[in-house]
Amino acid sequence: MSCGCGQANHEQIAQMTEYRANSEPDSLTGRTIKHSTGKILTISAPIRDVNGSLIGYITNDQDGKVIRIFSKDVSEVL
Repeated sequence: MSCGCGQANHEQIAQMTEYRANSEPDSLTGRTIKHSTGKILTISAPIRDVNGSLIGYITNDQDGKVIRIFSKDVSEVL
């Protein structure tokens, strides 16, 4: 017998899709920004909360290292 662990039902998948559809737009993905610490980063993807609100970004620094930042810490779009 299987416990069903890790299996999402159709309602859960529909809810996840709905959150993405209602999320606020992201205009910075793919852009280069300056972080509040002075680091130059390239944004590769937005980070959203369960309601679809933008709370941060997944970025890459100049060495290719992945860094997660809060959206409020973007000081300048280059």
